[in-house]
Amino acid sequence: VSTQSTGSKGAMKRAEKRARAETATEAAAAQPSSSTGARTEEAPAKEETMVGDIEIKRDYAGPKCTNKQKCLTFGTRNMTHKERHLLQDLRDMLPHTRDHAKVALAGGADHRESREDQAGGHAASSTNEIVKDLCNLHHCNSTVFMESHKHDVAYLWLAQAPNGPSLKLKMENIHTADQLRMVGNCLKYSRPLLHFDKEFDQLPHLRVARSLLQTVFNVPRFHPKSKPFVDHIICFFFLDDHIWLRHYQIVPPTAKKLVVDGEYLSVGKHKPDAVEDDSTSSKKTPSLMEIGPRFTMHPQV
Repeated sequence: VSTQSTGSKGAMKRAEKRARAETATEAAAAQPSSSTGARTEEAPAKEETMVGDIEIKRDYAGPKCTNKQKCLTFGTRNMTHKERHLLQDLRDMLPHTRDHAKVALAGGADHRESREDQAGGHAASSTNEIVKDLCNLHHCNSTVFMESHKHDVAYLWLAQAPNGPSLKLKMENIHTADQLRMVGNCLKYSRPLLHFDKEFDQLPHLRVARSLLQTVFNVPRFHPKSKPFVDHIICFFFLDDHIWLRHYQIVPPTAKKLVVDGEYLSVGKHKPDAVEDDSTSSKKTPSLMEIGPRFTMHPQV
C-alpha cells in the first residue's frame, strides 16, 4: 500500500509541474503584445534629446589662386658671377618662378656633347626648342632666359610659351642688390606694384615689351608663397632707346611728433608747452627708397 501511495504522489507532482510550465509559457507569449499595447495607450514616446547645445558652422573655403601662371628662370653655362646673382635677385622678387639648371647653347661644343641624337648622330634641336621643352616640363607659361656670351655680353629673353611672343634684350649696367647695399628693404615674396612710362603705350614694340614684363613680374593673387602686403614697387622707364629697371621700397608717411622738454610725445597726448618738431613733421604722401637690383635693357628690334 505504501508503494502505491508514493507512486501516485510522484505522478501528481509531475503533472502539477507540467501544468505550471504550460501556464508560464502561455503567459510569456502573451506578455509582449499586451505590454506594448499598454505603453502606446498610456503615454506617447518621448523625443530624443542631447546634452548641451551644438552649433553647426558652415565651412567656408578660403581664397584660391585662380591665376596659375608660372615663370621659368634659367641661364646658360658660361654665365658670369654678376649675371648669376642678378638671376637670383629676380627669383627672390618673384615667388611664382621655377628655376632650372644651367643649359648649354645650341651649336656649342658642350651642347653637342651633352645633347646628341643617338639615332642620326646629329646635334640636338635649337635653343628655341630647348626653351619650349623646358617650359613644357615645368608647366610654365612664361620664361626668363639669360643668354651669356664672351666679353661680358649677355642677352635676356622674355617669352611666352609655347607660341610667343618673345623679346630679346641686351643687358647693360648690371648692379645686383648685394652690390648696391641700398637702405631700402621689403618683405620677401610680397606682391609688387608695377609702373610703366607713357612711352610703353605709344610705341608698338614697347606695347609687346610691356605685356611680357607684366606677365613675368606680376605676382598672381593669392599665390601660396606670396605675402598679403604691398610694400615695394618695380618701375620701368624708357630713355635713350633703353628700358631702365628700378626697384623701390614704399615708405609710409611718418606720424607727427611733439616735443616737451626734449622728450617726444605721441599725437594723442597734448600739453600746453608742447612744440611740434619740424624734423619729424608728418608727410602727406609716401616716399620711395631704392632696394636694388638695377640694370638697363636695350631691345634688339
